Amino acid sequence: HHRHHASENKKAIKEHKKVSSKKIKGLVDATSRYRSDCSLLVTEGESAASMITEARDPQTIGSFPLTGKINNVYGKTVAQVLNMGKLTDLLAACGLTPGVTASKQDLRYGKIVIATDADFDGDDIFTLLVNLFYQFWPELFEQDIIHRLVAPNVCLTKGNKRKHFATREAYEKQKSKYKGWEVHYYKGLGSMERADWDMILSGQTDTLIPITTDNAMAETLELLFGNDAEARKEWLQSETE
Repeated sequence: HHRHHASENKKAIKEHKKVSSKKIKGLVDATSRYRSDCSLLVTEGESAASMITEARDPQTIGSFPLTGKINNVYGKTVAQVLNMGKLTDLLAACGLTPGVTASKQDLRYGKIVIATDADFDGDDIFTLLVNLFYQFWPELFEQDIIHRLVAPNVCLTKGNKRKHFATREAYEKQKSKYKGWEVHYYKGLGSMERADWDMILSGQTDTLIPITTDNAMAETLELLFGNDAEARKEWLQSETE
C-alpha cells in the first residue's frame, strides 16, 4: 500500500516539475533575478490581483489569483494534492513541490503573502492555505516565508495624506489626534484604492503579518481539518468569543 503511494507520488512530482517550468496560468511574475527579495501575493479572485499588478514594483512583487474554493488537504497524499488543478498552479507559482523540502534560496519567491479579506471566506481560504503549506512544508514557517496581508479596516485621508488602521478599535483609541480627517470604513481588500495598495506594497504600513509556527500550529490545524467535528466547533466558538 505504502509502496504504491510512493510510486504514485513520484510520478505526480515529475509531472508537477514539468508544469512549473511552463508559463503558469494567472501568475503575474516578478522580474528580479534575486528571488528571495521577491514577494508573491496570493489573492482571492481577479480584482485584487489586477490592483496589485498596477500598484506593484514589478521587479519584486508578483501576484496570483486563486479561483474558487481550495480543497482541504489534511491527510492527503502528495499525488492526491497534485491532482487538484487549482493547487498545482499555485504551488508552481511559489516554486513548491510536495515531497521536496522547501528552502528560501530555491523558491520562486522569498515571501508568500496570503492576501484575503478578513471575513469568514477570507479566513477560510487563509486557513486552508496555511494547512496546505504546513502539511507539506512545515519548514516554511521557520523561515519567515508565509505572511498574511491584513487590509486596513479604517482609512483616514486629509489632502493627499493617508493613514491606515487595521481595526476600528485601533482607530477609536487614536481618534482624537485626527480631527478634520475624512474617515473611510473599508470592507476588505476590494474597498482599497490604488493609493492604499501603493502604501501597503511599498512597505509603509505594518499590514504584513508573518505566520510563524508555534507548538500549537499542528494541533490547531488538526482541530480545523481533522475528523473531529465536535472539537472543531468548540474551538471555533472559543476563538470568536
